[in-house]
This record gives sequence, C-alpha cells and structure tokens, in this order.
Amino acid sequence: MRRRDLGLGLLAMPALGRGARAEAASVRIVLQYGLPHMPLMVMEQPLLLVTNNPAVKTIADFTDTDRIAVPTAKISAQALCLQMAAARLWGDAAYERLDPLTVTLGHPEAAAGVMSGKSPINSHYAVSPFYYYELATAGVHTVLKSSDTLGGAHVNGTLVVAPGFARDNPTITAAVLAAREEVNALIVARPRDVAAIYNEAAKDTHGVDAMTRMIVDPDNVWTTVPQKLMAFAAFMHKVGRLKRMPDSWKDMFLPNVHEGQGS
Repeated sequence: MRRRDLGLGLLAMPALGRGARAEAASVRIVLQYGLPHMPLMVMEQPLLLVTNNPAVKTIADFTDTDRIAVPTAKISAQALCLQMAAARLWGDAAYERLDPLTVTLGHPEAAAGVMSGKSPINSHYAVSPFYYYELATAGVHTVLKSSDTLGGAHVNGTLVVAPGFARDNPTITAAVLAAREEVNALIVARPRDVAAIYNEAAKDTHGVDAMTRMIVDPDNVWTTVPQKLMAFAAFMHKVGRLKRMPDSWKDMFLPNVHEGQGS
C-alpha cells in the first residue's frame, strides 16, 4: 500500500467482569514480532501478498497447487483482506474462493518457506519487515497490496481493553496510550535508534541500516488513530461475521482517541 499507519488507540471490547475498584498498578500486553509491534518494543500498515510463483501476477492466477500463508486462516487481517479482494474480483458470493489455498503459519516460517523456494508454501500475505526480506529474494514479487483493496492506508493491529477495566483504571489506560504516542514520536524523530532497539528485541540480524530504511519507508505512518476500520466492519457485517454494523469507528474505540481523524 502507499502508506501504513501503525500504533492505534485502545479498542474497547466487552467487559468480562467487574473486578476491584482500586486502579491496577500494571498491565500485561501480548507481544508479537514485526514492525506493527515496534512501538510496544521500544503502527497501521500495509500488508503485501507476495509469491515465488512466476505465473501468479494477480489473485486470479492462483490455482489449486498454490498455498498462501496467513497468520490465521479466515479470521486474520490478511485473510480478511484476501477475502475482500476475492469479493471485489469475483463478486460477494465468491469471497471465500481463495480460502482453500490459505494455510495458517507464522510470518517467520512463511517468509522462510517463500524465500527457500522449496516449500509447499509459495505465497505469503505478509507484514514488514518480512515482505522486505522476501522481495529482496530473487524470484519473489508482489501480487497485491492491501491498500489497493481497501482504497488507502488501513488499520493492522490494535490494543484491546475491556471497557470496565478502562473505566475503573483511567490513569493506567491513559498512560498506555500516552506511551504509545510517545514511542510513535520517537520512531519519527530517531528512526535509527529505534531500529537498534527493535533489532535487539526481535533478534533480527539484518542490520540497523536495513531496519532504518524500513522504518522511514513512506508506506509507514506511525499513529494511534485507526484508518479504514469501518471498511473491515462493513465487509464482516455483509458476510455475516459481524452481527451489528457500528455507526462509527468511535463505537469501537475508547474516548481517548476520538479527537483523531479516524475512519
């Protein structure tokens, strides 16, 4: 895609229980590796579908012999983007047309398979930095950018919090968001320093210079306000995976980020 916004605000999910009234002293955040999680180590982004199959130029060229790795079949952001692209090309009723070709696989393993050229996994709907590594490999090329499907930069990952927890713990909720915004600013101001931090945390061996180039790529926009979230919601509602269509992206996010120009 042409840009990538990353970071996001705090997404409100249904509360599971009341809990104590006293504010929590700390929170535990689940972490994965990849540039979308960089602020948690020291974003929204583009997702790229890449392949080592020279016959595949568009998604229409995939056949039963191809296998497309996604983080989680059917329900991950990558799987949804692929379904949205299929619906756009073949019609809404055919949105699951490529699902039989998808395989649930982590980004590192999927990238290794595509780059080796020896794995049944010959395609990967990837996040950075993995697609940078794949595209630097001879014979690997881009099939689709998620931004082309959604019409612009879009949300990739969010922090999730129960509304009850946020209500009872306003101080720590605000602190987490403030820290996220501070790190976003640091990424913009000191990308090389952040690259070094990321490489150490992720045990990435590609070097600080390479990681810095990825961070400053114009595809990356470091923000806490979601973009194109309603496009995901509309698709999920249309295919029956979301019971009620929200009126606004603000229905899903805490008031802390409502002043931003989200969509």
